[in-house]
Amino acid sequence: MAVTEVKPIALDEFLIVMAEITREELTERIAAGKDLIGLDLSWLDLNEADLSGANLQNVNLEGADLFKANLSRANLTKANLYGAYMFGANLEGANLTEANLTRADLESANLSHANLTDTNMIGANLSKASIDKSPAIAIQILTKK
Repeated sequence: MAVTEVKPIALDEFLIVMAEITREELTERIAAGKDLIGLDLSWLDLNEADLSGANLQNVNLEGADLFKANLSRANLTKANLYGAYMFGANLEGANLTEANLTRADLESANLSHANLTDTNMIGANLSKASIDKSPAIAIQILTKK
C-alpha cells in the first residue's frame, strides 16, 4: 500500500479558498435559480447588489459590503451578518429569523415588515433605520456604554 505525503496547509489559506466566489458567480447562481443555502460569502463586495427574494439561509455574510443592496423578501434565516456593512440596504419583508447581525452597520436601512424573530443585533448600528411594522419578537439589541 502506497503512502501519500500530506502537506500541511495554513488555516488562513483554507479560509480564503472557502470564500472564493465572485459577485458575478453569485449573480449567475441567482439568475439560474440555483441553491445559495450555506454559501460562504464573507467579506464579499455586494455593494448595490440585487438579492431580492434570494434564499440566503445559513449563508455566511460576515463583513460583507451590502451598501444599498436590495435584500427585500430575501430569506436570511440563520444567516451570519456579523459586522456586515449594510448602510441603506433594503430588507423590507426579509426573513431574518435567528440571524446574527452583531455589530452590523444598518444605518438608514429599511427593515419594514422584516421578520426579526430571535435576531441578534447586539452592538448593531440602527441609526435612522426603519423598523416599523416588523413583527419584532425577541430581538436582542444591546449597546455598549
